[in-house]
Amino acid sequence: MDRRADSTLASQRVWAAGLVAVVTGLVLHAVCLATPHEDLARGYAALTRSDVVAAMSWFRKAAEAGYAPAQVELGELLDGAGSDQEAARWFRLAAEQGYAPGAHALARMYATGEGVSRDYGQAVRWFRRAAQAGHAPAIRVLVGAYERGALGLAVDPGQARRWLQRGAQEGDPWAIRRLSQGTMPALPAGDVPP
Repeated sequence: MDRRADSTLASQRVWAAGLVAVVTGLVLHAVCLATPHEDLARGYAALTRSDVVAAMSWFRKAAEAGYAPAQVELGELLDGAGSDQEAARWFRLAAEQGYAPGAHALARMYATGEGVSRDYGQAVRWFRRAAQAGHAPAIRVLVGAYERGALGLAVDPGQARRWLQRGAQEGDPWAIRRLSQGTMPALPAGDVPP
């Protein structure tokens, strides 16, 4: 009887070990085959738990797979941590794929000289590229730059109005409100880099 009980117990242990191995394999398989979009979602979930290290890891995994939204998110975390050159590299990769938030972030780096040499020409180039794609934050920067003569641009109310109209066409509430006021009030300080 002891032999039979030992045999049954051994069989149960083997079965349980096999089950654990199968479940572990399925979990690893799911994690390894996750799409970059799923990795990005895991990064956002980690951020909601205030786990920046895990978020950075998930964003990096998706970014290395060439996923532009993850490249921007990783760049933003790196920029916040003071790793400006690496942040600029990720922003550039996203921008070169035509991803407007990446172009905007890269333009911001050129405008402030973070991670790259300050270059207003490059800043305007990348802000325009993002704005042409309908990215509201970039449109707002261009409106303000043309209103004030910032980023090396001459004051040009016509250009400011054209970009404002583009923002309204894209549905930006800020641009719609400004146009409905019928005036071109100045942006609050800090919205446009010096």
